[in-house]
Amino acid sequence: MADTTVFDLLYDEYFPFRLYADYMLGRSAKELAVEFSLSENWIAERIEAVRLCVEKQVRLNLVTAVPTSRALPIAAVPNSLPQSQRV
Repeated sequence: MADTTVFDLLYDEYFPFRLYADYMLGRSAKELAVEFSLSENWIAERIEAVRLCVEKQVRLNLVTAVPTSRALPIAAVPNSLPQSQRV
């Protein structure tokens, strides 16, 4: 376990990390899109988001609950996937 990386730990738990890890191992966004039956643009966006997080060391909140003393407003985020590709 000494050689375990964050990507190893999150590979099966957080899909964008899996995409990024596979991309860094030489798979193209197009290949990943075909494998997972998703749009290439959607795959590329997720890979870029993780790349920015890793390079800029921006923390990803992997849990849904945010500890706070008051409720935070949540803005609606439009889903970029077509209805047929939503999970």
